[in-house]
Amino acid sequence: MSTIAQSTQSTAERYSEALKHRDAAALRDVYHDDATVDCNVPQWRFELEGADAISTHLGDELAGVDAVTDVQVRSFDPSDWQAFEVEVSLTRDGQQRMYRELELVRIVDGRIAEHIAYCTGEWDADTIRKHRAQSG
Repeated sequence: MSTIAQSTQSTAERYSEALKHRDAAALRDVYHDDATVDCNVPQWRFELEGADAISTHLGDELAGVDAVTDVQVRSFDPSDWQAFEVEVSLTRDGQQRMYRELELVRIVDGRIAEHIAYCTGEWDADTIRKHRAQSG
């Protein structure tokens, strides 16, 4: 049973507390049974399906950690912020490239006032082919 209370904390707070305490059961409780994760890291991408697979992966990642010393959470007011994903395919120096970004933007008077981007880094053609082969 998870040590993180569900009813008194937001999902972001429960997630960050689970990371801080390296509590795989609490991480499992944060996800729906049929949740999916599309994880984009520099130069690679992988997908996880189901709360058990997700929490196992996160638990394995945390197993090699001696201690989590700090976890920062920043919440966004949905009335001011928008989130969207961008996938860009391009050619650079005659080679196929691709990258993915998550964009968080704060809108003021119909225009972006603040923009936070999380990017995978640019994938080369070999990486794109390997990922497509892995994803089916």
